[in-house]
Amino acid sequence: MRERNAESAEGAELNQLEGALAKKEHSLQALYCQLGKSVLELADGEKEKIDILVDDIIETRKKLVAIRQEIECPECMTYNPNDSRYCRRCGTPIK
Repeated sequence: MRERNAESAEGAELNQLEGALAKKEHSLQALYCQLGKSVLELADGEKEKIDILVDDIIETRKKLVAIRQEIECPECMTYNPNDSRYCRRCGTPIK
């Protein structure tokens, strides 16, 4: 009889701990969701600035490539001096 009561008490404690754990995990998931929403809202607000800056960087890089007369590796897209036979990054033959 004592053994059954111990098992019953142990089972009740186990159920209580599992329920508490499930609630805590749910609360954590809700916090992560809220944090994700906040980050997305912030990113949306900065998206236009980021896009403009990225476009400017691309255009500046293109001008540098043209002035330096560099050639692009067909494999990894790294720019190399125009007399390169192999890509300085990945070693792919160029030309």
